[in-house]
Amino acid sequence: MAIKVYIYKNGYYEQNLHYVLKWLSDIYNNIILLGYINKSSEIIDKTAFILYIDKKPNLKNINLKNAHLFTIKLLLSTLKKDNIDDYKDEDLAFNKALQISLFFSEIFQPKKPKFKKLMHICDNALNKINSHYINKMGKKIFDVGILYHKRDYKSHTYGIADNINKLNLKIIYCISSIDGSCPDEYKSLNPKVCLPWHILHHLSICKVFVTPSAGVFTRGNSKKFFISHAFLSGMNPECFKKLECTLSISSTIALEYLKKYGLDKYKVKLAKVGYPSLDCKLSQIKNIPKNPKNIFLSIDNNALIYESIEPLIKSLLDNNETIIFRPKPQHISNNLNTNFISKFKKYTNFIIDRKDVVDMDELLNCFLLISDYGSMLFTFAFATNRPALIFDPKKYYLKSSNPFYNKNLHLIAYDLDTGLKAVQEAKYADTKKIKNYLKTVIYNLGKSSEAIAKEIEGLTIE
Repeated sequence: MAIKVYIYKNGYYEQNLHYVLKWLSDIYNNIILLGYINKSSEIIDKTAFILYIDKKPNLKNINLKNAHLFTIKLLLSTLKKDNIDDYKDEDLAFNKALQISLFFSEIFQPKKPKFKKLMHICDNALNKINSHYINKMGKKIFDVGILYHKRDYKSHTYGIADNINKLNLKIIYCISSIDGSCPDEYKSLNPKVCLPWHILHHLSICKVFVTPSAGVFTRGNSKKFFISHAFLSGMNPECFKKLECTLSISSTIALEYLKKYGLDKYKVKLAKVGYPSLDCKLSQIKNIPKNPKNIFLSIDNNALIYESIEPLIKSLLDNNETIIFRPKPQHISNNLNTNFISKFKKYTNFIIDRKDVVDMDELLNCFLLISDYGSMLFTFAFATNRPALIFDPKKYYLKSSNPFYNKNLHLIAYDLDTGLKAVQEAKYADTKKIKNYLKTVIYNLGKSSEAIAKEIEGLTIE
């Protein structure tokens, strides 16, 4: 019997869902990815999966509740067959069906009896895992757990552990690992626990759990301190309606942005602490080039953007401008992306950046960032004191009060002519103006980790 899968092509959780498909393949032998469902008004943004066995659903009128119910039934039957009581405590955390169940619990919370049964099994499993690791660590609950997931998570939590240690709080480092092994860059951290991401977020081995993965439903008793992993992070307000937590705020800009989600009305404490990732980048600056020559290009995986921006990129390359193109990591092998790159093969001044983490020296040697969306629009401007160009073929930013556009930091273009004009304007931008603006909007500039450590200390005492 084949399990057939459709994925909603909504971007946010799409990459994670491909990992889940791999996990499902380990559990069920016959998995078929039939294709994608384009996002529509009927599809909830962060509900991005539908599985079915026999009758193909009507893709024009999908019943999301039924899709959820089928997924729940599938996982519930698997966990029952697995029988968590038969697992050794140290092996239970690596049960794939348990991880997938917790993954879905982070996205949606349907009011279904079968979902409650599924979560009951998950909670029993988590209790066993908790007991095992608490006993392993000397029967003690740590003050603070800090999540390290990818290499760039180190910049999101920059300086926090050092400042927590100064307060004599006990830290356990929570290293995300699919198989329990520890990546080389984290081997020196102790004490630590290496477990899958979707297990770590739901454990109760510390009083306060610090994570750059904001906006997910979480289980467990640890208080959650979410650090924004981007200057402006899109949030799922539904999560925060039921989740008591503290959310770090980088700036007055981010505060206004989050208020649009209504987060100030929920049980979320908004901590005005600053932005460790920016402090990390600023700490790496030794010499700022007086006359940077390059252009940094980072655009989303969008057919309209690729098509509309192509004439501008060709014109700039023909005029001997050097362009460093950094694809979004989740789209690096995407067909749209590879097709876009192929169009500039003949240009030696078109450079592809595939590094895991943005190189600060590379940014500083650029007088302009060209992008269409994302926190890089702010990070670049604040790190280099130079403007970012928003390429906006639909003139969306000009028509709305979108918080990603800031007149103090950004230029706007929507075609070849406006793009070339904006590039020339960027060459003569007033860097002192941006630098002074930075000081007025960022909380605790250069000292964000100290402010965060103080907030966390307060949570351990409450």
